[in-house]
Amino acid sequence: MADQEHVEILHKGVTAWNQWRQQHPIIRPNLSRACLRSAALNGANLRNTVLSGADLRSADLFNADLRNASLFNANLFSTNFTDADLSDADLSDADLSYASLFNAVLRNADLRSTNLRNADLFNANLFNADLRNADLFSADLRNADFRNAILRNTDLHNANLFNADFGYAKLSYANLANTNLRNSNLFHADLRHANLRNADLRHANLFHTDLSYANLQTINVMGCDFSHTILTGASIQDWQTT
Repeated sequence: MADQEHVEILHKGVTAWNQWRQQHPIIRPNLSRACLRSAALNGANLRNTVLSGADLRSADLFNADLRNASLFNANLFSTNFTDADLSDADLSDADLSYASLFNAVLRNADLRSTNLRNADLFNANLFNADLRNADLFSADLRNADFRNAILRNTDLHNANLFNADFGYAKLSYANLANTNLRNSNLFHADLRHANLRNADLRHANLFHTDLSYANLQTINVMGCDFSHTILTGASIQDWQTT
């Protein structure tokens, strides 16, 4: 449960909260399971804060500092994290559906089994993030940085991945059916057993990409070079090249 004193300080506003954090740098605030629905927390210093199970639906966390924060199992439906820093944060099992993470930093974040359906992650930095078993159905992931990220068994069905960077990412068994991967970078990515049926891969970088046993039926590969791509056991029927 949340520390009631910490909740009361936060309710005084972001300015008072940030001053208190500056005066007590050693304290790790406990806001677990706190009701902060629709709270105005833009610019708040929530670094290292425990927010596990908290209700932050529709809250405004624009430009907030959430580095190393614990948001495990938090309700973050439609929450605004635009320009927020969530590096090293624990967001596993959280509900981030319809959330705005535009330009957010999620380097090294734990997003295992996180619900990100229809979330806006345009230009987000997810370098080295762990997204195993996450749900990114219909998410906007244009220009997102997934380099070295783990996305095994992740559902990316119908997501917009235009110009996304998956260099060295681990996407084995991921569902990428009907995704827009145009201009994406899949350099050295592991896509073994992945489902890319009906995906748009026009002008994608597939240099040294491992597509072994992947479902590549009816994908659009116009402008792709497969000279160094691993296609062992892949289903490649009805490719489109225009």
